[in-house]
Amino acid sequence: METVLHIQGDPSSHLTPLFLVHAVSGLALPYLRLGSVTRGEEFLDAGRPVYTIGSPIYNTKQYRLPSSLDELARQYVALLKYQQPEGPYLLGGWSMGGMVAMKMADVLLSYGEEVLKVIMLDSPNPEATPAFRSHREFETMLGNAYGAVAQRLGVDATMEPDFDSSEDDDEDLFLQGGELLSRLHHHVSNGLRIIANVKLGTMFTCKQTYDAVLIKCTKAPAQLSTTGSTPNLSYERKLFQKFSFREKNMLWDPRVFRSFRSIPIHADHDGILDDMAAPELTRILQSVLEQTG
Repeated sequence: METVLHIQGDPSSHLTPLFLVHAVSGLALPYLRLGSVTRGEEFLDAGRPVYTIGSPIYNTKQYRLPSSLDELARQYVALLKYQQPEGPYLLGGWSMGGMVAMKMADVLLSYGEEVLKVIMLDSPNPEATPAFRSHREFETMLGNAYGAVAQRLGVDATMEPDFDSSEDDDEDLFLQGGELLSRLHHHVSNGLRIIANVKLGTMFTCKQTYDAVLIKCTKAPAQLSTTGSTPNLSYERKLFQKFSFREKNMLWDPRVFRSFRSIPIHADHDGILDDMAAPELTRILQSVLEQTG
């Protein structure tokens, strides 16, 4: 599984490549459900090139996950610049991936690069995320997130992750049973921690001179129907979950960017790239990117 994967479009196109960052699972496979993001192009091998960025944790056991969103963004900017050494850049991502893309844009701007647009797929502002008040609260959130990802992958979330696997470092071997789950569990756990550790006022270090687009799900995540009665979650976290997923801009300040658009999509957070929602998402992306070089 390649960390940076070309999934559609012509790499030699004059159009700026779009890079889509993985969600909290670290897996970029859901983006394969997208149709061509270039309007009028019938085939995925024509039009604007699109690349996905997946976590290196699924390629090698030697990879060490970052401890902050800034560190993660800098790692991915290095991967990005290896693929596309010079701007302008076009970034996007689903959920946590949108947060990472935003921070990558900030890093690129600090390097003097040009960013055209950042497209977030139902990504709340991590600056508004409260810190975990207890280990029990963290374990509750981890169980919910890990279980939701495992269910969509079609794997048994009740299977014990194989944290002590001694298999050889082979990219095909880890995709089996407990070894896959151990990496998935580790990645989700780390992702939740680094999101919760983003402090207010630290997301951006310079003027954000690009257009920000938020594709906002109109259906609340299924988890929100139960979090209100979950005793392990703090009042602050329940409040954040309630308003971040229901507020039109998901707590982003539109004044920070050159422009900001919030576009509704009839989907829920976890299902925005499912087979039912992917065609509508593809049409929205076509519209958003149509006037972008």
